[in-house]
Amino acid sequence: KKKCSHHHIKQNKQALSNQRATCNGTSLNTIMTDTLRCMCCAFCCCYEACDFNNPILLCKGACDCLCLRQGYCLAINTKPKACGCSGTDSDRHECCKLGCLICELALVQPRSLCAYAAQCLCCYFVGSLPCSPDYVRECVCTLVFPGLQVCPECGCCVAPPPCPALDKILNDGEIPAPTRSEKIQR
Repeated sequence: KKKCSHHHIKQNKQALSNQRATCNGTSLNTIMTDTLRCMCCAFCCCYEACDFNNPILLCKGACDCLCLRQGYCLAINTKPKACGCSGTDSDRHECCKLGCLICELALVQPRSLCAYAAQCLCCYFVGSLPCSPDYVRECVCTLVFPGLQVCPECGCCVAPPPCPALDKILNDGEIPAPTRSEKIQR
């Protein structure tokens, strides 16, 4: 009888520790990571957010607007941009590209009306018109009160949607070419 009682107490302790490690099936580590990422302001196809887990020193970003692509990087410990007229990349639909150590400008075949992603310290900014799977996949919206999100889901200080283009800029230093929108293809 004592063994059963001891075994039962041990199971209860294990169950309690499992409850502490999760909340509604989500690990606390994931919850803590997401609470340090918060969408502050959003409307339609653009948003501003904070990521206190992964700040960068100074700033890094890129923008495609019609037939121009620009990129800049003032972040520490990153590879500088090319200087002068650098090679073009047909996979990225570039016709001509100029660089000056911290910035670059390219003439490109239009892929979207506008698409941008940038990070400065712990704040980042993402937008795409029309919505693009590389930048902003679907409509997002917050109310006047910062952090109160109403679309695509309701909540306060909700983690922003993923942005593969921003990840590529921050990790590889490359300016991604936006995916061609169906509306522009027509």
